Amino acid sequence: MKKALLSVFILCFALLGAVDIFNLNFATALPAGWTQTGSTNTHWQWSNSYNAIPNVSYQGELMYGWSPSETVTNNRIVSTAFDSRLMHNMTLDFYTMVDWYAGTFEIDVQYSTDGTTWQNVWIAHPTMDIGPVSQTAIIGYNLGRSATSYLAFNFSGNTYNINNWFIDNVVLSYTNTLGSGTWNTGTHYPVGNVIVPNEHTLTLQAGTTVNMGTDTILDVDGRLIVNGTSSSKVYLQSMTTWKGMELISIPTSNDSTLINYAVIQNSTESGIHVSSNHKVRFSHCDIKNNSVSGTNSGGGIYCVNSNIMIEYCDIHANSSALSGSGI
Repeated sequence: MKKALLSVFILCFALLGAVDIFNLNFATALPAGWTQTGSTNTHWQWSNSYNAIPNVSYQGELMYGWSPSETVTNNRIVSTAFDSRLMHNMTLDFYTMVDWYAGTFEIDVQYSTDGTTWQNVWIAHPTMDIGPVSQTAIIGYNLGRSATSYLAFNFSGNTYNINNWFIDNVVLSYTNTLGSGTWNTGTHYPVGNVIVPNEHTLTLQAGTTVNMGTDTILDVDGRLIVNGTSSSKVYLQSMTTWKGMELISIPTSNDSTLINYAVIQNSTESGIHVSSNHKVRFSHCDIKNNSVSGTNSGGGIYCVNSNIMIEYCDIHANSSALSGSGI
C-alpha cells in the first residue's frame, strides 16, 4: 500500500542581499500559470501537507504523486516565463522530501530559455527516502540571457516506484548583474556588481546613466564600449558610493575596451583600476570626485603593469591617502 512518510528535520536558510525572481511557499495553491507537461494524468498537484519542511506555521506544498501508475519521460511542472537577460548567475534554493517506494527513477530541476530545450541544473536518482532537506543549485549566466526563461521540476521513470515527491519554499534569486549586449539608453540601477564576462561585450549608448549600488564594482573581464558624445555623456556613478571600474588581467582574445565621453565619479576605491591590461582607451572622459584610502594609490586612475591610452580627459577633484590623487 502506498504510504505517506513524515520525517522531522528543519534546515533554515537565508539568502542575504539577493533579489528574488520568485519566492514561493505553495501555502494555498499552485502558482498561477504553472503548467504540467509530459503526461495527460495530473501527477503534479497542490497538497495540504508539510513534508518538505515539517512543523512550519502553514500547510501547503508542491507534490508529485504516483497515481495512476505509468512510465513517463520528462513529466514537468513548468513555471511562468521570466527575463534572465540581466542576471549574472541565478541561485535556486528549495526544500524537498522524496518518499521512495521501489526501483529507480530520476527527479531533477531543469532550466530553459525557450520552453523546448532544457538543461538539468539539479538531479537525483533516489534509491531510498530523501530528506526533508534544503537543496541549492546555481544556474550560470551561460544558460540564461533570455526574455523567456523557464524553471521546471521534472520526473522521469515509472511513477509506481515513488510514493510522493514534496517541494516547498522555492526561491530563485540573483545577486549580480550580467554586463552583456547593448543596454537601452536611460537610467539603470543594476543589482550588485556589474560583471562583463570574458568574451562578452557590454555597450552603453549615449545618454545612459548607470547608478551602481553601495560598495559594488563594474568588473570588466571582457570588453566595455561606452558610446557617449559631447552633448550626451554616459554616467558611471553611484547614488551613494561604489568601488569603481576594474579591468584586471583581461584575456588578450577580447577586443579593446573603448570609453568615450563618460563621467566616472563617486568611487571610494579608485574610479578606474587597470592592471595587466594593454587594450584600454579613455577619451574625452570626466573622472572626478573619486578617492582611495589606506595604503592604496590613484584616486582617479590606478594603473599597474599596463599600457593604456588616456586622451582629452579631465581628471580632477580626486583624492588619495598615499599618492597619485589623479593618476
